[in-house]
Amino acid sequence: HPRRLEPAKYSSIAAMCGAAVALLGALTIAGWVFHIRALVDLHASMPPMVFNAAVGFVVAGLAVSLSNRMPNLGAFAGAALLILGAATLVEYGTNIDLGIDQALSRTSLGGNDYPARMGLNTAACFVVLGLSFVLCRLFPAKAGEITLLGNMGVMSMALAALIGYITGMESAYLWGQATRMAAQTAIGFVVLGIAGG
Repeated sequence: HPRRLEPAKYSSIAAMCGAAVALLGALTIAGWVFHIRALVDLHASMPPMVFNAAVGFVVAGLAVSLSNRMPNLGAFAGAALLILGAATLVEYGTNIDLGIDQALSRTSLGGNDYPARMGLNTAACFVVLGLSFVLCRLFPAKAGEITLLGNMGVMSMALAALIGYITGMESAYLWGQATRMAAQTAIGFVVLGIAGG
């Protein structure tokens, strides 16, 4: 039988993963604010992480890294992520601009029908992640199962996107005519999945 991580060790790994994702989001925000292209994409030929996704990573990363000290933060962060992701899905589904794509920053990707809007798969990941955070707080006795299911959903979408970049299969990271999930966005979701164990 493989050795299970002791709670203290697991907690520190989760905190480090959360901090790394929050840092990724913060660096991307700085890249957009100060127009430093190297901080928003991995390569000029690849799509950048959109501003709202970066904000979502800061929120999610802080919630994970501070979960032991501030347990209620997860529920608030989850609600924010759920709203962010769901509102984006509503925008795609109804073709109505709710004004959230550029509410925090007037950034634009260019060459896209939806300027600064995160991809469908990115929004779906934030919905699953946010729902998982909220449900864990509402049903603490089932937190393990909820986290596992949420992580499976998020990591499957993120890993599919990464495999798409590696193999050149665009449909793995681009759903329909939406914005593509950036490679670093996919990596961020995988790290969050590792943090959730």
